[in-house]
Amino acid sequence: MRIEQEYISLPRGSDVYFEFSCTDDNDLPINMTGWTVSLFEAGPAGAAETYVVDNHTVAWSDQAGGMFEFKLPWGALMPSQFWIRLRLARTSDNHDDGIDQIWVRFT
Repeated sequence: MRIEQEYISLPRGSDVYFEFSCTDDNDLPINMTGWTVSLFEAGPAGAAETYVVDNHTVAWSDQAGGMFEFKLPWGALMPSQFWIRLRLARTSDNHDDGIDQIWVRFT
């Protein structure tokens, strides 16, 4: 069986912006106070990884409301496609959760 990679497609020249919401089974916001959010991995290895690591920001926009955002501004060296994985980590016991790869392709 082959699984096709799905991409989020953006027009070339666009900044990348994702907003994430942490919710429970009832779709209610989770208070993420005491957690950190960070870039865990980026790729493919080489120029794409370097560009993402050097130019991204990921931060809480409303930590008590479980909201965070990932931003990557457009630049001349932006790769035509890349992937990211983000990590949420609870500071009290180092419990962490990685988010699956998110692929971005510019068209």
